[in-house]
Amino acid sequence: MASGDSGVHRSSHGRIRMSDWTHLKTEFYWIYEGVVRPEYLTLAKLGSPGRSAYFLKEGELKVETASGKIFAKAGDWVLPSSRMIERTFTEGSRFISIRFCGDWPDGQPCFDSDIALVFPSADFPELKDRADALLDLVETLLPDAGRFYRLSRGDLLSHLRIRESFISWLVSLVEVGQKLDAFVQKTQDGDERIFEAARLLDRHPLDMPFREEELAQEISLSSTQLDRLFKKEYQLSPRQYLDARRLKDAEAQLQVSTIPVKQIAYELGFKSLSYFSRWFSKNHGESPRAFRQRFEK
Repeated sequence: MASGDSGVHRSSHGRIRMSDWTHLKTEFYWIYEGVVRPEYLTLAKLGSPGRSAYFLKEGELKVETASGKIFAKAGDWVLPSSRMIERTFTEGSRFISIRFCGDWPDGQPCFDSDIALVFPSADFPELKDRADALLDLVETLLPDAGRFYRLSRGDLLSHLRIRESFISWLVSLVEVGQKLDAFVQKTQDGDERIFEAARLLDRHPLDMPFREEELAQEISLSSTQLDRLFKKEYQLSPRQYLDARRLKDAEAQLQVSTIPVKQIAYELGFKSLSYFSRWFSKNHGESPRAFRQRFEK
């Protein structure tokens, strides 16, 4: 289950500056409980952003990756690998599905494995207790949210209460991940200026022009230095990094919203629908409309 990537290590005792943890992306996408619909019993890797955590209440689950297969039964938690090829539930399976993000700015997940992380809920009962609390809260405040939580409308207090409950669950998950040696943590040898550049790129409005020289000036580097050091840390140029963020946002909006493709294009900074369609097809291998139609079936 160890990561082979350079620049990361798995540790339950790793310590970095608290300011560096602000670069961790923690987002809550949805939580719901239900019986797996027949058309979703067998499903290839999800195109939606984030990672899944499943608590299997009834039935069985098989997760297949290039490295092998795992099997889970009722009472197990499952975190499928980002390398998942396919997952298959038995008919009538009932689960709690949580979709979330816990990634470093470069997209490296905090939780990952070659196959999948599977463990009995009875070994870590607090994780299930906090998942139940999060589910109850979301169903109370946003009863019709389901998989469309991010598109649901609510007030600030509802958002903060749900965020607090999600973080409480995530704390339990981190504790489990550390105990099972499944927590990916960055080392401390990165350049703080490059972390700051990534943070600024994470906050850059996607509909606004991006000028690399302005970013370089912001962190007191030349454009050449920024490009070289950024590629060393993230294997992407700053512009490619921003484009990757733009692509993830496009995928998310196309999958879970009914916003017209043309409007999505403009919100992501494209001046024409045709340019956006070419860009999306080049990066994703299919047109925006074809991608959306896959998730409408």
